Amino acid sequence: MSVLALRVTDSGGTQDYDWVEVTITDGQGPKLTATLEPFASPEGWSRADTSVKLRADDYPAGFASMTYEATGAQSFPSTTVTQNLATLRVTEHGQTTIRFTAKDKLGNTSPVKVVVVKMDRVAPTVTTPTVQLVAPQTLGSDIISARISWTGSDVDSGLNRYQLEQSINGATYTRIGIASPLATSTTKNVPVGSTVRFRVRAIDAVENIGAWVETPVYTVAPYQETSADIAYVGNWTSKTQSGAFGGTYVESPTGTSSATFTFTGRQVAWVAREFTAYGKAEVWLDRVKVATIDLHATSSLTRRILWTSPLVNPAVSHTVQIKYTGLKNGSATGTTISVDGFITLEQ
Repeated sequence: MSVLALRVTDSGGTQDYDWVEVTITDGQGPKLTATLEPFASPEGWSRADTSVKLRADDYPAGFASMTYEATGAQSFPSTTVTQNLATLRVTEHGQTTIRFTAKDKLGNTSPVKVVVVKMDRVAPTVTTPTVQLVAPQTLGSDIISARISWTGSDVDSGLNRYQLEQSINGATYTRIGIASPLATSTTKNVPVGSTVRFRVRAIDAVENIGAWVETPVYTVAPYQETSADIAYVGNWTSKTQSGAFGGTYVESPTGTSSATFTFTGRQVAWVAREFTAYGKAEVWLDRVKVATIDLHATSSLTRRILWTSPLVNPAVSHTVQIKYTGLKNGSATGTTISVDGFITLEQ
């Protein structure tokens, strides 16, 4: 209840005062607001110490008291204050839940307001990138396409983007573009006869930057069909062609011909010529049949990567064998097969 003084003026201009009792009705608790500084990401995350300003305002009855507490990553005991503004400082990684309410001078209590402070101080992580030669493709004059892939994780604010870089022959790392900020693979041309290394890192939604994770140093090693590491069985004929890998290749049209390449490395790719008179060849890896490849094409295609192995143990020796089958598809005019060399990914 409030008492007000009213001034009254009659028709003759005479003024007088009187006291009037007025009853003010207020059935609601104080209005509650919470402000976080600095501002968080759209998802509510921050990586900096956060000040949370709790405020309670009441009209017309007037503010009386405010009570707050916090649980979770950082705790504050239940505290009641008679000021309408309180500031809490949150510094711990994780999620802190603040609850507060207030009373006015008539005893009205506000509904509990909940504020969640999300703090992310932990950088995201990535796996070591995997590098794999891909097939089919056409070998360039001095380059071959490889696929680089990885995964990443961030349990709090979430991943925002990856950064991928490469180093050729030990030179300074340079940035490689990827299709989208959160793409986890890309295909990149790498130079044949050189060393290559990749590294990747992740950045989360509040700009925590993860550590670079590097691949081993890989050597992209070429082996022409004349290499001493290739053992031929059967009838193989050397051919010269300007578009061939190294200018020459070998082919076999009959019999039980095979070409066995012995290598030590992480992966191997078979280079061959495709042609209208070519048939099908079997591919055996470490004495196990793994594929049948059709070498037929409607025209002469050189420097073709027709098959790549899965990733294998680089610490031991392996063999890949190309076998003549005498088989062909209905469009082919012959069953000849070819070998134009091999490319290995060595570490």
